[in-house]
Amino acid sequence: MKPELSVKSMFAAASYQFVKSVGKNTLHAVPSIDEKDNVKPYQLVIKSKKRKFIFFEKAIFRPTEFLLTDVMMDTEPLKSKPAVSQLMSEYNRISKISLKGKFGAEISKEILDAELEASDTISLNIKFGKVEKLEVKEPELLQELSNRRINLDHTYIQQIREDSSKVLCLITGVARLPNGGSINRETEVDAKATLSAHLIKKGSVSTEGSRSNERDIGLAPLTPVAYNIHELNVDKHSGAMQLVLAKGSHGGFKDSIGYDEVDATCVSPGLQDAGHQQRKQLEMDLNQPLNIFKPLYDLPLETRSQLNEWLFYLLTVPRDMLLLSELIDDAEQGRQVQVKITELKDKFLSTNEYWMKVLQFIGFTIQENHLVAPPSVGDRFHALGEFLDAATMLEDETLDLIRDIPSENVKSLLTVIKEGIKGNSINDVDVIQPLIDNNSCIKLLLELQFRIQDNVFDPPLELPYIIDEVYWVIFALYWKN
Repeated sequence: MKPELSVKSMFAAASYQFVKSVGKNTLHAVPSIDEKDNVKPYQLVIKSKKRKFIFFEKAIFRPTEFLLTDVMMDTEPLKSKPAVSQLMSEYNRISKISLKGKFGAEISKEILDAELEASDTISLNIKFGKVEKLEVKEPELLQELSNRRINLDHTYIQQIREDSSKVLCLITGVARLPNGGSINRETEVDAKATLSAHLIKKGSVSTEGSRSNERDIGLAPLTPVAYNIHELNVDKHSGAMQLVLAKGSHGGFKDSIGYDEVDATCVSPGLQDAGHQQRKQLEMDLNQPLNIFKPLYDLPLETRSQLNEWLFYLLTVPRDMLLLSELIDDAEQGRQVQVKITELKDKFLSTNEYWMKVLQFIGFTIQENHLVAPPSVGDRFHALGEFLDAATMLEDETLDLIRDIPSENVKSLLTVIKEGIKGNSINDVDVIQPLIDNNSCIKLLLELQFRIQDNVFDPPLELPYIIDEVYWVIFALYWKN
């Protein structure tokens, strides 16, 4: 295994942990150290939309090599200069990452060729030190963009316009390390883990004890670790553009644009003073899972139990769920999926191959030792795609809480979450008491920012971005007709 892969994975994991602890609702982690040079003010980012939930979209953000001026009619540099301010006087953390989590799996493959138990962890000693924010002044940028236009004939812009799932975004803020930093990795392999193979470097691992592997990487001064974006509205006829300002609004290529549209004050559907039509629409949105996951509810009891066994196990291996989600997304988008089974087995961590059972359940087949996507996709396929897209947006710790929910508490828990999304308090003792008596349910509600006091569950003051994904996943796993 190439040593530089460890650097990429460690940096991605450290950036992700920084965003998670500092601003996961507003910041995006720099995806890899190779892409750090593409993270600076006025750089273009492509947002690829995958699915729409109740309030939020699942999307992937990727910085590009293009500055905004590279794709404008007038390529003169923008005059507005970003301002520098201190974001944190010091950011030094030790983060524990499961080897079966989103990032731990990638790092673990560089250390051990082994069957790793869920108890194995990676310690990342993240020493970023001082973190500063380089940020564009919004009023100045609005003024400057008002007289500039996108070159609609630019080859890259034409490619983006052809794909309706892609949106142009602009980096308007960057969190960076003025003095550089370092990341130290120490992997402690649990003595109880089943280590069936060997270190990549010659030698073996004894199950009688544990062995640690360390590596340090240094980060140069001014290395970016996170960034903010604004989506762009672009007039598909003239190339005129504007920043999307209103929360909940989305950019894209449109027939016409105007700040009346994006500046309009919208009443959040979760607020109690929402109009009748908004309340009606919200109720319809909250009932979506009943339709989306109906193919799962309608399964024979034995088949549903078998499927849930696979899915509950995969909740303990978030990395495998990410890989499954990518395969399903490729097939759903009509992209060719034909991968050697031996290559897939090297990528997936779970040795019981539940991931394969899930793929076969929704129509994938094995032909001449290759995984082949189904010729057409059905309701089961879409239902599992929705489940995986929601589940892969959640933190490993949140998935653990969902996995530990007693089935008898599901109806009460979904009632509280549903009413919380609508902005309503719950004081029904028959609903509240079973949840109060269960630690996992209480922890989950607190993570969703419910306020619990005097046997009353008050809704979050501001809905966290994961609330509808949690709602989706619980429905998929637990709901019964």
